[in-house]
Amino acid sequence: MEIYRDNGRAKIIRDFNGLTIDIPSKKVWWWLIFALIWLVGWYFGMQSAIHEIQSNKAVDLGAKFFLMAWLVIWIAGGLFIIFLILWGFFGREKFIEEGNRILLQKSILGIGKKYVLDKKAIKHFRRARLDHGRFGVALSSDLGLGGGKIKFDYGLRTFSFGKALDDAEADFIIDLLQKKFNNKSF
Repeated sequence: MEIYRDNGRAKIIRDFNGLTIDIPSKKVWWWLIFALIWLVGWYFGMQSAIHEIQSNKAVDLGAKFFLMAWLVIWIAGGLFIIFLILWGFFGREKFIEEGNRILLQKSILGIGKKYVLDKKAIKHFRRARLDHGRFGVALSSDLGLGGGKIKFDYGLRTFSFGKALDDAEADFIIDLLQKKFNNKSF
């Protein structure tokens, strides 16, 4: 069994079962702290709106309807931020070779998307060029949104993983995958 993890984020295990690549989410600490503090304010705003709807102070039906619609949007926004926080602390991406299939999993605490792919249909591993935006940061992928740095084709679909990888580590893994699956980048 070989385990690679010099100074990269990914844990790569090569043993008799095949290849396993386990990538934890990138911890953007300033964002996680900000989001947790924001969540406290979000909670009090939600409680205030619920209290206002339940009280008989607002007799205008239009005002109550507006407040209920605002509350639905407010709750959706809060749930989205909770998802980003959970991804930041507990998110994982896994690429697991098991016999003739590949499991590609993106999950939070084991709950999430899981794709089962035929190993023979996977080809063309390459590094994705992520848009770093106006400020030179790929914050969306750091927060768990968008595609990863490693792309591959599966039939007529393209999959990606490795959101939290640095470019050098992504290149190392791509080279490992190309050698393992005997295909080259175009």
